[in-house]
Amino acid sequence: MARPARIEYEGAFYHVMNRGNRREAIFIDNHDRARFYEIIGNIESRYKIIIYSFVLMSNHYHLIIETPLGNLSRAIQRLNGDYALYFSKRHRKPGHLFQGRFKAMLVEKETYLLGQRYGGISDSAVNKVVSRFCTRLSKDKKLNAKIKKIVSNGEM
Repeated sequence: MARPARIEYEGAFYHVMNRGNRREAIFIDNHDRARFYEIIGNIESRYKIIIYSFVLMSNHYHLIIETPLGNLSRAIQRLNGDYALYFSKRHRKPGHLFQGRFKAMLVEKETYLLGQRYGGISDSAVNKVVSRFCTRLSKDKKLNAKIKKIVSNGEM
């Protein structure tokens, strides 16, 4: 059976998620998280996507993304590929890092941003976690400033 086509168009807004293969950890330590943040910054500028928020759990991640150019698959393929290559080399773990295709739910921007919760975690708790990691770990000053702005404005 063929997999369903992914809906992509200019200005689309998505909740993207991906999980570690066999539900294993994809972030072992803060160095891994910092590298993921760095790659997020790279794909954001390269593919001209807008990342409104993200949450990194030990074995999966969530991203809230807008694609002004309708290029979600290319951007996330690059994110997953670059991070998996880094992870495999650093931890000497061959094979798949991620379990299957990434999931992308097409959502309504305003409604979704106002009511989003992550696995029962409140927005304020998510804001504190993201802010703490980004303040300490992000090497990309532009990305770090953007995240601080989002957190301080309560846009997450």
